[in-house]
Amino acid sequence: LGVTVIIRELWFAEFLERLENKKPAIWKSGWAADYPDPDSFLRACPARHASNWSNQRYEELVEEAKRLADPVKRRAMYRDAEEILTEEMPLIPLSYSREHLLLKPWIKKYPIEPVGGLFYKDVVVIDKS
Repeated sequence: LGVTVIIRELWFAEFLERLENKKPAIWKSGWAADYPDPDSFLRACPARHASNWSNQRYEELVEEAKRLADPVKRRAMYRDAEEILTEEMPLIPLSYSREHLLLKPWIKKYPIEPVGGLFYKDVVVIDKS
């Protein structure tokens, strides 16, 4: 492609300052959902705001969807917003995290919520004798 890329690692405070004042052409940052809902990525994600990308229809969809109680209508609106985001591509998802656990054989149930929290009250430990 003939593109030269210079990678610079910055302290987080400097990174935030540059995003605010001297926005680079491209940058990498991460985001993890605060709650298991499309809203956490499609509306609340700070990277979307830092990109200076704007689409009026997208904004209308995510703002209206967050207020809806009907899960079917809500999901459809977020799906429509996601199509706009995918088409215009102001953000590029590069990777997804994954949890790996090493558990003793007598632990038979160890539920993890979608955003990474643990439900200790639901852990099942069997008698190993």
